[in-house]
Amino acid sequence: MDTMQVALLQAIPDLATSINSSLDDLNGWNCCIHCRKEIKRMNLELLGKPFRPLPTCKCVVEIEREKQQAQEREERKRRLKTAYSKSIMNDDLVNARLSNFTIRPGTEVAFDKACKYLKTWAESKLGMLMFGQPGNGKSHLLRGIEYELDAAGYATLFLDWPQLTVLAKDSLNKGSKVSLTDIIKSACEVDFLVLDEIGAGALTEFEFKDILFPIVNGRQGKKTGWTTNLDLNRLGNWFLQDRNGKFLDQDGRLLDRILGGCEIVENKGTSKRREDALRRLQG
Repeated sequence: MDTMQVALLQAIPDLATSINSSLDDLNGWNCCIHCRKEIKRMNLELLGKPFRPLPTCKCVVEIEREKQQAQEREERKRRLKTAYSKSIMNDDLVNARLSNFTIRPGTEVAFDKACKYLKTWAESKLGMLMFGQPGNGKSHLLRGIEYELDAAGYATLFLDWPQLTVLAKDSLNKGSKVSLTDIIKSACEVDFLVLDEIGAGALTEFEFKDILFPIVNGRQGKKTGWTTNLDLNRLGNWFLQDRNGKFLDQDGRLLDRILGGCEIVENKGTSKRREDALRRLQG
C-alpha cells in the first residue's frame, strides 16, 4: 500500500465521524432522492474507528443497469449498420404491423399468439417458429413483432433468407465493403432476429455451414423468429441434405436446436395473395 492510499484511509474515518455526528438525531437513516425510500447507514469499523457508509439504493442500481443495457444496445445497433444498411425484407413487409394485420379464417390463433408473444417477450426465453401455407401472413406477423421491439429500443433485424444468402456470397467478392464475419456476427448479436422464408430453395453446403449453422450456434440463449412454408417433417428434410444429395444435418441436431428454443405456431390460413388475385380477376 503506497503513501497516498494510507493517507486516504486515514482520512476516511474522520470524514465518517463528522458525517455520523450530523446524523445522530436520525439514527443513521437517509432517504433516496429517486424513490424516496429510507436507507439505513451501515455500522462498520475501519482502522479502529466507526465507519457508517450509505448503501446504494436498489433503484439506483437498477437505473445504472438500464443505462448500461441501453448503451450496449446502441453499440450493437452501430455494428449492425456496418453489416446491414437496413433489414433485408420484401418491400411489402416494410409497413407490416400487428395493428394492420387482416385476420382471416385460420389465422386467428397465429395472430393471438403473436400478440401474446410480443407482450411477454422480455420475460420469455423462447423464440417463435411459424409455419403454414405461402402468403397467409406468417412474415407479416413476425415483422410486426420485430417492428415493435425495434421501436421499443431493442436491436432487431429482419432477414429474408434467400436475400441473406446472396448478401453473404457477395461479401466474399474482392472489394466488398462488408465481410461474411460482419454479417454473421451482427445477426448473432441482435436482441431479436427474424429469419424469414427458411426452407426456400435447396440448401447448399456453404449456406448450411457458413451462414445458417454459425447463426443458430451463435444465438443460443437469444430469441429468434423463423417463418417457413414447410411443415416440420419437410423442414427436417430441407436440413438433411444439399441439392446434390450430400448429407448436411443427418442427425437433425441443428433443427433440434431451433425447435428446442422456439414456440411452434401453425398459421392455418390460406394464401391472402391468391385470394386477392382471384378477386382482382373477378373484377
